[in-house]
This record gives sequence, C-alpha cells and structure tokens, in this order.
Amino acid sequence: MCGIVGRYNINKKVEKHNIEEMLNSIIHRGPDDSGIWVENNIGLGHRLLKIQDLSEKSVQPYKYQNLVMAFNGEIYNYEELKKELKIKGIQFNTVGDTEVLIKCFYEWGIEKTLNKIEGCFAIALYDKEKEKLYLIRDRLGIKPFHYYRDKDCILFGSEIKAILKNKEVRREYNKENVIVSLACRLWMHPKWTMFKDIYNIEPGSYIEISKDSFEQKQYYEINYEKEILDENEAIERFGKEFKDSINKKLISKVPIAAFLSGGIDSSLLCKTAQDNLEEQLNTYTICYENDNDLDLIHAEELAQKENFKQNNILITEDYYTIENIDKVIHSVEEILIDKVYLPVYFNYKAAKDGFTVVLNGQGSDEVWLGYIFNWNIFNYTKETDSIEKLINEYYMPNIIFKDKFSVEFKDKIKDTLREYLADTLTKYSKANDNDKLNEYSIMSIKTILHDLLLQEDKLAMAHSVESRVPFVDNHRLVELSMKIPGKLKIKDGREKYILRQYGKDLLPESIIKRRKYAFPEPPNVYDKKIRKICEEHWNDITKSAIVNEMIDKQYLKGAEMFTDRELWWILVYWRFENIFKKLLAIVELLFVSAISVAFH
Repeated sequence: MCGIVGRYNINKKVEKHNIEEMLNSIIHRGPDDSGIWVENNIGLGHRLLKIQDLSEKSVQPYKYQNLVMAFNGEIYNYEELKKELKIKGIQFNTVGDTEVLIKCFYEWGIEKTLNKIEGCFAIALYDKEKEKLYLIRDRLGIKPFHYYRDKDCILFGSEIKAILKNKEVRREYNKENVIVSLACRLWMHPKWTMFKDIYNIEPGSYIEISKDSFEQKQYYEINYEKEILDENEAIERFGKEFKDSINKKLISKVPIAAFLSGGIDSSLLCKTAQDNLEEQLNTYTICYENDNDLDLIHAEELAQKENFKQNNILITEDYYTIENIDKVIHSVEEILIDKVYLPVYFNYKAAKDGFTVVLNGQGSDEVWLGYIFNWNIFNYTKETDSIEKLINEYYMPNIIFKDKFSVEFKDKIKDTLREYLADTLTKYSKANDNDKLNEYSIMSIKTILHDLLLQEDKLAMAHSVESRVPFVDNHRLVELSMKIPGKLKIKDGREKYILRQYGKDLLPESIIKRRKYAFPEPPNVYDKKIRKICEEHWNDITKSAIVNEMIDKQYLKGAEMFTDRELWWILVYWRFENIFKKLLAIVELLFVSAISVAFH
C-alpha cells in the first residue's frame, strides 16, 4: 500500500522539487520509503508502506525497458501471473507484485494486463518510446486516484492535497457536489470531488495522455450476462468465491487485524479469516458511552465463541472537538456527511498500534442488498418528466436545510439535481430493467460504494494502515451477485438472504436473525457537544462563504435557529472551507501543513 503523485507538462520540463512537495503532503501513505523519477516533461513520485515485499529492491518509481511505473495497491494474483511470465523466460529480481505488474504491461500491453490482474490499484505508467502516460484505476474504485487538467499540465495523485500543492490549482469548492451531498447524501457522482476542477479517475477506466490527446477509456464493466436461479447454487457459489477472496486478503508479511461490528458481514469475514489463520485474530469494535449498542453485544458474543482477541474502542463526546474534526476532514478531503467518520478514524488509529493491514466488511450492503429501505428511488422511471417528480416528491422534502436556503441556492439545487439525476440514472443503472433490485444495487455500487471506499482508504492511510475489503476487491464475487435475481437476495422479508443462509451453520443464531441497522452513529446526547462548539464559534461560522451562499441571512442570527442535524452540517462546511480555502497567491497552506505534521 502506498501513495503516488505526478505531473505531466505539455511544453516544459518538470521540476523535481515540485514532485517532492506533492510527495511530502502524503507521507502518511508511505512512511517506509520514497522515490522520484523526472525526465523532461514528466515526473512521478511514490511513497512506500511495506506489506508484502520488505526488501529495498522494489522501491518505486520502478523502471523496466521503456516503462516507468508508480503503483499504489495490491495485485492479489501476482504469483500466478509470475509463473505465467516465467514460462516465457522472464526473470525476476524481487518477491513482490511491483516487478510482476510492470513486466505484465511490457509483455501484454494495457488492456490484456488489466483483464488479467486481480486486486485494488491506482497506477501511473509512462511509456518512454510512445511518449504516453496512462493513469489507471481498479475495477470498483477501491484505491483513490484524482487528477487536475488545464491547457498546460495534468496533475495527479492518490490524494487531493498533493494536487493542491500546485499554484495552478484554485482552492474552490465544487458547488454542484455540495448540492448533491445535501440532497442525495451518499449518492455521490463517481467523477466529482468537493473541489472545482479536480476529478476522480472513474472506476474500471484509464486515461491515455500524450501531448496531443487526453482520452478516457473504460476497460471494465460489471458482467451480469446470465442468472443463477437456484438458491442452493447461489449459496454454494457465494461460499467458494468469498473464502477465496478472504484467503487472498490474508497474504501479508505484516500483522493483520479486522473490524468487527457484530453484523452479518463483518462476522462472516472475521470467522472465515480466523479459520484460515494460525494466530489469534485481533478484532476492533467501536462503542459509545451509556449506549446499549447491539453491534457491541453481538461482536463480543462472536469474539468469545471464536476466541478473537477483542478490542473495544470507546468513543466519548470528548472526541468531538474542532481539532479532531479537522483531522478527519483533512484525511478524507470531503465534507463529513455522517458523524460516524470520526469514530472510524480513531478505530484505525487504535488498530495501528500493532497492525498495518485491517480487514473490513465495506461493500456488502451495496452488493448484496443490505440497505433495501432506501431503494424506493427506483419506483420512479428514468423518463425526463419522472425526474421532476423525483426531485419534487423525494429529494426536496427530505433535503437538509430545506426551509432555510437562500432563493438563489434553492434554484441552483433543482438545476443541479436535474442534471445529476439525468446523468446517473441513465449511465449507472443498467443492470436489468426487469430486476429493479439489481438495478438499485448497480446504482449503489457506482455511487454510494464508490464514495465509501474513498473514505475508507483515506481514513486508514491517515494512520499508515492498509484497509482491505474482501466483499468488493474480488470482482468475480461482485459479478456473482449481479447474476442472482434480486428476489433471491431479498427473501422472506430479509435482506442479504444468501449471506444469512450461507452463515447459518457458522455464526450464532442471534447474528443470523438480527435485522440490518446502519453503522451506529454516536448517541444523540453527543449532539449537545456539537451544538456547544457551534455556539462558541458562531461569529466565525457565519463568515463562511459556503454557509453564506447557501443559507438565507435571516437564519444566521444564532445556532438556536437550527436543528442538531443541521448544525453538524454547518460545522463541517465551515471546517472544510477553513482547511482548504483559497488564499490568493499563497500556495502553502500553513494550517494544513501543521495538521499534516501533527498526524505523524
């Protein structure tokens, strides 16, 4: 696991110190080593977190023949690929996946290699002979990869803060994505970020760049060609692919832990991992003060049964400070939609005390239909007139601050949603028009899951920890779900039916039968602490450009004008702007630099 940065200039040389500045901003992603390669108009930088290959031979950017590569991620089938290349007479000097990957690209080219490799990755590959740069992202978007483009250069990196180190980039927020976050919550556009002119490379795609061209190409789309109609076959196939996915995630030269919430997903994950480990599995569970948390009750029940070494991470209201909120916002580079991001941040911090790799159950809900109570969006058709109905009847009545927007901003909301829904509902929901449940799942994977995976990676890497997600970084497991009709994945009124049937002989009955709940946010009593923070800093909050543009002035008289839920959003908008705001010609943001130092 690592971090990568780079710069491609159209007509001038790249300065090494520029790459150094970008690389220093993401030191947390790879404190073990670093490397820089600069040649004429191209520069690549790499930070290394040692997990598989602990030697010095795999330091990146890695060079082979006419190729230079900076790579972030894991290739889980690299040993199989290595054997295939050895048959062709290819020799190897290292034991990790980096050398294997670059030699795959050299021997097979871009498309064939991407079809063969399994894993999670963000790759910057430069071909010196063709003078072409390739920016590549994994199939589901597990590893973050961002870029900025203007007429003179392309900037890219694992985190946005590296791109912001460049004077060409304006520190302006993306108003459209702010609106989508307000209205759609987690239904975020996979290409947009919270920063204007900075974008995500979309999952399953790569960008091919030369002096004369900039072209995005899709190399992967979820395959759902045939259906598995038999329940027993579906359960059997799930078990086989799931166990294979877990086993591949256990490959590591450093210790592995897991997050255990007590739900069906993490319980299956931890049980299967422990069955394939010789050592005792360490598990971490978030809990709160004075809270009768079902997640904790079930997590401790399973931990005792399977002899996990259980670690309960108590998050009190004292954790909710401006300093801690700033750390989390700086890490995820987004507005914190949910208060739960802060507990997850500190869960990774706790796991860092002894572990470099953590398994978690992220993605199961979106792939196996866990949050089905939100799927009523698909009761609407994708006709243009229906989009207006969707906006007026579904989104606007439930939007945050619905009665407190300025007139101008309210008009902007409807215009943005109209454009966003017309795009996403047609582009990303193509599973099966006759299977609304699977259509919902595809849409969730493309939007909700994409955003959750970005957050998961950055919250983990803030502490130099690699997060592994077995439910989604095996694309065959994801495709398997899409081949199973929705009516088999939700049956007898129960979500994730296939997982429950598979796990009924492996897990306690209490876990199999429990209803799905959202990941627990802090108790409502913690809202008093957030309100107090807002009251103490209200004069500064009302100076926020985002808040002033959004909220009608009559409601900015005091914090008492807002609900607890609304105050959380106001607080995080203010802090987001404070951390990443544009400071005229000043590129170095001293406050951000101070936070970055504090992390380490």
